[in-house]
Amino acid sequence: MAKGRQIRTLALMVLWLLASCAAPPRAETMPPTVGEVLAIDAIDWRTGQPIELAQLRGKVTLVELWASWCRPCAQAMTHHGQLYQRLQSKGLRVLAVSLDEDREALVRFMTAREIPFQIAWDSQQHAGERLRPPQLPTTYVLDVEGKILGIYRGGDEAALRAIRDQVESELEKP
Repeated sequence: MAKGRQIRTLALMVLWLLASCAAPPRAETMPPTVGEVLAIDAIDWRTGQPIELAQLRGKVTLVELWASWCRPCAQAMTHHGQLYQRLQSKGLRVLAVSLDEDREALVRFMTAREIPFQIAWDSQQHAGERLRPPQLPTTYVLDVEGKILGIYRGGDEAALRAIRDQVESELEKP
């Protein structure tokens, strides 16, 4: 009986060693985390020109991943539009990146609404693949250096309130 326990213990130790020596996932496949600089590829939905997040540095920025078919996304877009109109003079920028595969769906969504901030289209699905949002919408709050301060999933009231609170707090910093 004692010998069987020793063999099981030895087997568990070998399995633990094998698991701890496994190669970690490659960094480029890992979604970004708080504290990292956010990097995405997207184009302006109207002009087709590339949009670089580096252009927005120096400002507190919301980056929203969304799609035209996503109901919570529409609610979040309305919230972000109101937040942007209220706080843009204090330095807030918003960039909403559509993950729509169908450009016509994006065009229909955009022509039916007045969105006061910049909209990008992830035409090649690079941002979606890189960021791998667990759900839509997913919002990244970035500091003035482009580092992620918070990642918020969903467009419910709790998420929108947390986004607003973090943005307001960050804009109050000297």
